[in-house]
Amino acid sequence: MVVKAQRLNKRWDDLFNEIIEEHLHPSKPSSGEQQAADFIDLLLSLKEEYGLTTDNIKAILVDMFEAGIETSYLTLEYGMAELMNNRHILTKLQEEVRSQGKKLDMITEEDLSSMAYLRATIKETLRMHPPAPFLLPHFSTADCKIDGYLIPANTRVLVNAWALGRDPSSWERPEDFWPERFLQDQDGDVDTQMRGKDLRFLPFGFGRRICPGMNFGFATMEVMLANLMYHFDWDVPNMVGTGAGVDMAESFGLTLRRKEKLQLVPQIP
Repeated sequence: MVVKAQRLNKRWDDLFNEIIEEHLHPSKPSSGEQQAADFIDLLLSLKEEYGLTTDNIKAILVDMFEAGIETSYLTLEYGMAELMNNRHILTKLQEEVRSQGKKLDMITEEDLSSMAYLRATIKETLRMHPPAPFLLPHFSTADCKIDGYLIPANTRVLVNAWALGRDPSSWERPEDFWPERFLQDQDGDVDTQMRGKDLRFLPFGFGRRICPGMNFGFATMEVMLANLMYHFDWDVPNMVGTGAGVDMAESFGLTLRRKEKLQLVPQIP
């Protein structure tokens, strides 16, 4: 086990060394245009100011990858479960993905720009099943009152994103899985970009503690779900062809997981 962990650690270390080296000594674009700076460029620019070491930067990148991967997995599992319980949405999503991605061996991030229903489906999944239901802890910076209750300064505050996403005073049909709500023109009523500006929809948090792997995680979800819809039809084991759904019981913790693992049968269309 120790040898396996050491081998895995070396693979991670080699990967991040290569990525950091590419950012320290970037190759010039053939078009002559300057490449846009990304998150790693930002971390490298802060090395001297904040005393960051290369190992510090690697540790931050590991956190981003792990958070993005777990978020993607949990959301994808819930999304597939909701689609099995809402076959009309499954059919509509497959029609969009297959019409846009026809004749492709694999759908990539570059193919997703016109798949609005795919993005809406993922956002609806995040609304109903935020992977971190209580987000990261925040602290109150000053005394304040909420509904008559005094919240002293420096109080640890947990925000229930799960409850916010199902609040009937904020959402029409909150218990229904309805991706179309994110396709409607709501005059900016809902922050569909998930940047933490609308406190009714906070799947990735808000403020200074918003998830740094948000873009990575969402892009991963899009590509994974698009390919699952593009390449396969799906059904429930031992219930193929019956239109049966799946149990949606949840297990609460630091992350929101299904009580039972999702098992589905893929079929080539």
